[in-house]
Amino acid sequence: MAFKLRSEVDLESVVETAVRQLVSVSNWGNSSFVSLPLFYPGGGAISVKIETWSASEFRVSDNGFAYREVESLGAERSFSKTASRIASEQGVSANRRMIYSEAKAAQLAMKIAKVGIASWQIAHHICEKVSVHEEAVIAEGLYDRLVTIFGAGRVKPEGVTLVGLSTNSWEVSAFVELGDHGAVFDAVAKHRNSIYRTATKFHDLAALDKPPRLIAVVRDKAELGVGFALLAQAGMVIEEDQANDVFERAAA
Repeated sequence: MAFKLRSEVDLESVVETAVRQLVSVSNWGNSSFVSLPLFYPGGGAISVKIETWSASEFRVSDNGFAYREVESLGAERSFSKTASRIASEQGVSANRRMIYSEAKAAQLAMKIAKVGIASWQIAHHICEKVSVHEEAVIAEGLYDRLVTIFGAGRVKPEGVTLVGLSTNSWEVSAFVELGDHGAVFDAVAKHRNSIYRTATKFHDLAALDKPPRLIAVVRDKAELGVGFALLAQAGMVIEEDQANDVFERAAA
């Protein structure tokens, strides 16, 4: 025998309201824009443009939003090849700046989803590649710098992993042993994926009974924008070209 729980709220109305908040539509001239519950690396919502293409078809596109996201990272040269591959996997098309597909009315919902997902995947894939490269460049100089400051015997080789309170293993750029405590130095790119990854890592390590010093090493604090506050809440933030005594004080 099935029982239905009674509630003072109407489930259907609540769910319908929630869905309207997740997906929204705005109309501009002869075009409609659908905002989806997916987000670009920069934080903006994925939006898909729909316009009449022929008597029986519509064109669905990302209106070049993924390209502009990638362009803001200075990685627009990576767009064409990555977009072509991911668009093909989603069953849509790509040109040098845009993801798009034609669709009949019955296909419209599916094509909106596929174009939106492709745009999201392209932007995040390229952003991650740029982020990893920037982290590697910072980390390469960081190890030599730490050896100069603290001595080779105290600096563990790159690829060190530490286990946080969650029991998750975190790889860090460098670890310095300083007698009664250790210091983690993590190279962080200016992109949100890199910032979030290190902030999450630091919060987990900070929750240990005896946490290490946690230091994020960045190129330029000003480039982080609001990301600086996220890192600063989790640990110290220093720039890669600051004086040796700044590194020493951070690790002390």
